Formats: sequence, structure tokens, C-alpha cells
Amino acid sequence: MTLRLVFPLLVLGLMCDANAARGDHNERLLQLLAGIDTVPSAQVLQQAVLQPEVALFAVSMDGELSLYERRRAVSLMSQFRSSSAELFLRAVALSVSAETVRELAIYTYIRSYGTRAPQQALAFAEWALKRSGPGDRRAAARGLRWVQEPRVRGLMDEAMVQEQDLSVRRVLQRSMDAHEQARRAKQPGQN
Repeated sequence: MTLRLVFPLLVLGLMCDANAARGDHNERLLQLLAGIDTVPSAQVLQQAVLQPEVALFAVSMDGELSLYERRRAVSLMSQFRSSSAELFLRAVALSVSAETVRELAIYTYIRSYGTRAPQQALAFAEWALKRSGPGDRRAAARGLRWVQEPRVRGLMDEAMVQEQDLSVRRVLQRSMDAHEQARRAKQPGQN
């Protein structure tokens, strides 16, 4: 999977300076990202900027902006079903050094694409569950909670056997419990 991202990441690197000046971003977009009581829709974002996926990616990669704005940009990328939005989320998950931004990108990608492109999301989750950082592994486990695919349970069982970090094991257990509850809820008369 990493090799498939090398060329696109090189292209993205040319498109986006990781430490752009605040003025390099659309002011309306930054206002939408700064809001704490509203979640702008994809339509509102498209009205604010010509290419919202590119603009959100640029914000998420910009180390000069607040973590709040960067995390909101990552989260809002999930509203777009384009291949570029998928690529941008994966690129953030692979390349951002700010842990909270990277972890949110991992979670958002797995949760969002677990229903849209489950095979890619599960392959990505499998990779993330083997990362060295426990935060990345927790993010993957939280994302898997929302993916209703038969392979998910086996993936989480395998991760639980391998996992040494107690905080990750707790998140995996909560996700497995949520899967079991969802399975039972689908079976009439089994409560």
C-alpha cells in the first residue's frame, strides 16, 4: 500500500507547502473551520472554495495553523466521496507529524471508507493496527467499530492477541463489544 502512495504523495508535496502562511488559505474556509457550533456541509464548503478537498488537505497539512482547524479539515474531508479526498486522508495519516491530526485521519479514513470501500479501509486498518504508535493503533480500533464487515472481527481478534498496550487493548475490546451488540441487534429475538 505504501508504494502505491509514493507517487501521489510526491505530487501532493508539490501542491501543498506544509508550513504555508495563514494568508495562503481561503479566509472563508478558515472561518468555517474555526466555528465550534456548526458543521459545514459539503455544499457550503464547495461554495466557499473551488476545490474543497484540496483546500482541506492544505489546511490539514499546515503546521502553522491550530490543531483545531487542522483536525476539522481532516474530519470534513470525509464528506467528499472523491478519489482525491480518499487519497488526501491517507496522505495525512501517513505523513503528518502532529499525532492528533494523524490519528484523526486514520480514524476518519477507516470509518468513512469502511462503508464506501471496505476492502481498502480494512487493508488500511490492518496496516494502522501494526504501527509503532499506540495512538495510531487506538485510532484504527475506534474506526473499525463502525465498519460492519465480516472480516472486521477477525482483524480485531488478531490485533488483540498481538497488542501489548493496555490502552489499545481497551479500545479494541470496546470496538469488539460494539460489533457484538450490532450483530445481536440485527438478529430478531436474540436480545
